[in-house]
Amino acid sequence: MMDRSFRLGWAGTVLLAFVWSVVFAVRGVFEQLRFHTHAFDLGIFTQGTYLLSQLKEPFVTVRGLHLFADHSSYILILIAPIYALAPSSGTLIVISVIALGVSAPIAFSIARRAGAGPLLSTLTGVLVLVAPAVQWHVRNPFHPEVLVIPLALAAISLLQRNRDGWAIAAIVLALTAKEDVGLLVVPLGLAVVFLMHKCRVGYIISAAGLIAFLLNFYVLLPAWSPTGDLLYSYRYSHLGDSPMGILVGLVTSPDVWFETITDPKKIWYVVALVFAMPLSVFASRWLLVGIPTLLANVLSLHGYQYEIKWQYTASLIVVVAIAGAFGAGRVERFQNRTLKIVSIGISLIVPIVIWIAAAPIRDWAKPHSDFDRINTMLAQIPSDDSVSAWTSFVPHVANREEIYLFPNPFLSYNYGADDTVLPDPSTIEWVVLRLDSLREFEWIVDDLIESGDYEVFYEDLPFVLLHRVDSRAFK
Repeated sequence: MMDRSFRLGWAGTVLLAFVWSVVFAVRGVFEQLRFHTHAFDLGIFTQGTYLLSQLKEPFVTVRGLHLFADHSSYILILIAPIYALAPSSGTLIVISVIALGVSAPIAFSIARRAGAGPLLSTLTGVLVLVAPAVQWHVRNPFHPEVLVIPLALAAISLLQRNRDGWAIAAIVLALTAKEDVGLLVVPLGLAVVFLMHKCRVGYIISAAGLIAFLLNFYVLLPAWSPTGDLLYSYRYSHLGDSPMGILVGLVTSPDVWFETITDPKKIWYVVALVFAMPLSVFASRWLLVGIPTLLANVLSLHGYQYEIKWQYTASLIVVVAIAGAFGAGRVERFQNRTLKIVSIGISLIVPIVIWIAAAPIRDWAKPHSDFDRINTMLAQIPSDDSVSAWTSFVPHVANREEIYLFPNPFLSYNYGADDTVLPDPSTIEWVVLRLDSLREFEWIVDDLIESGDYEVFYEDLPFVLLHRVDSRAFK
């Protein structure tokens, strides 16, 4: 039983998490309604989840790949029934926000059982919500790996209460979110062994993480891949051309290491993650759990992986939150009152500085003046017809079997694997565009109209809807 001060802290954290979730869910959905989301990645997950909800093969035409060739996000199978009840991109955004919001009370619970008092337990939960990386997950909406955050935190909380079976179940579920979650789970299991002294369950967790990692990278992803190869290994081509080759390259490439540890962007990436929750420094052994994921991010040639704006921070948020919770317990046990007060003060002030520097303060979308015009245009498109659309329109019309990111399938653009053959463009019945954003693809629109294959069905410049002329013949 919690005493009164803990109950107040817990109630305050839960209330704050609820308010935070409502506010950010509304903001996230408004981002989508205001046409500030894109085909990559919300449109991809929207179409993939829609197809799963309809019990259809989840071949995502937005990306030109089977959903599970792109990423091992099998957790979407569990989300599909929810999506069937509310088939909208907004549903995915709300699920993501709720997952982030509930992480705060879970972090509070971990801190309390780690020995933190009411103040520090509450601070731990609050800092999870204040962390810029967490708020960017709303600004950059829905990625399945966000669900790893509450699941992994719940696993630690369950282990603290000796509910080992449920903890393992939470970890197994987390492993279905993405192929690289094993990089988090393997060291997390070892931390359970050596820091929580729960040997049996810790080794089971590590084994599950290792099996999932090997299964995804050596069996499942190659099996779904149209080429039989891993699609994203090029991001580590400077180290090797296979998972094992990359590991060898880590040992044999000191120049890569030097460039990484001296790169200001990568240094800031670590600082912005860790010092958004300075309490984590007081439990630095827990921070070691994040090393494999951190290396995977900062050693990548894909710049998004070492910016806190993007989804690649999910596993690292888990690590920092757990370390912060245990760090809060350690600070609570400080015998020197002055040191304790200073530590708490730093833990209050530094996150504010990090938040000002890195949070999406000015990046939320403004109301879209063309909202009504765009919706009027999109309403002209029948629900089952095939469409090629401008990137910000894709999430709004993705509940169909054929939806392409223009200029696909007329011209290959970020579509499938390198040698993927584009579908027959004559199957496309509608092309919906924003002409002032086409840049180098404007000539395609001219060719479609001049060929006589398409006519302008609706126009309210810069927005235009083209309809295939001969499609009426088979309606």
